[in-house]
Amino acid sequence: LGICLGMQMLTSGSSEGRLPGLGLIDAYCERIEAGEQGLRVPHMGWNQVSIEQDHPITREVPRPAKFYFAHSFRVTCRFNDNVLARTNYGGEFASMIIRENVVGAQFHPEKSHMFGMRLFEGFARWRP
Repeated sequence: LGICLGMQMLTSGSSEGRLPGLGLIDAYCERIEAGEQGLRVPHMGWNQVSIEQDHPITREVPRPAKFYFAHSFRVTCRFNDNVLARTNYGGEFASMIIRENVVGAQFHPEKSHMFGMRLFEGFARWRP
C-alpha cells in the first residue's frame, strides 16, 4: 500500500524528473497546474473520492467518501482497470490505483478519520 508519494512511486515516472518510477502500475505522475481555474497548489484538505470498482479494500468505506489530501502531483493511469477511485481537483485524476496486490492512495487515510479507518481495515482483511 503506497500512500501519497508512495502511490506516485508505483507509477512509470513523473514530470518532476527523468528517473523512472517503480513501474508497478502503468501510470504517469504530472504536476497540478494552478492555471486559470485559480486552484491552490498543493491540493490540501478534504475532497470527495468516487470509488470506481467494487473491491474488498473500499467495500466498507462510507459513501460519499471523503479523504484528506496534501499533494502537488496527480496520477493518470493508462488503463481504467488500474483506477480504483477518482477525485476531481481542476480535473479528474486517479486517487486510488491498483494492480494485483499493489495498491496506491493519493490521499492520506491516516488523517481521514472514519473513512481512513475503514480503508485500513479493508486493506488488513484483504487476501489477494
